[in-house]
Amino acid sequence: KHSMTANDVIQSWKRQQPAGITGKTGGAYVALGSFESYKQADALVRTFSMQGHTVLERSEAGGATWYSVSVYPDGRRDLDGLLEMAWAKGAPDAITIRE
Repeated sequence: KHSMTANDVIQSWKRQQPAGITGKTGGAYVALGSFESYKQADALVRTFSMQGHTVLERSEAGGATWYSVSVYPDGRRDLDGLLEMAWAKGAPDAITIRE
């Protein structure tokens, strides 16, 4: 089984983002995780789309396809609330990223 480090996820996400995507907190967001299953990643996107701005990115690493999910606060829930929700909703490895 392949695995990506938190830094791999962050660097992949940064390479794929258009300039200027930031949340109201100066670019801070919650990286929900990277998943080999599109279905699992998409389920998190649907869960969090009502809580903040979600981003689903596809990348290749180690010969495998990965789906990374991030959520930006947009006033409906703060970073801590998003992180706590992530842990409760199937993303136990979620982390806050502050740029």
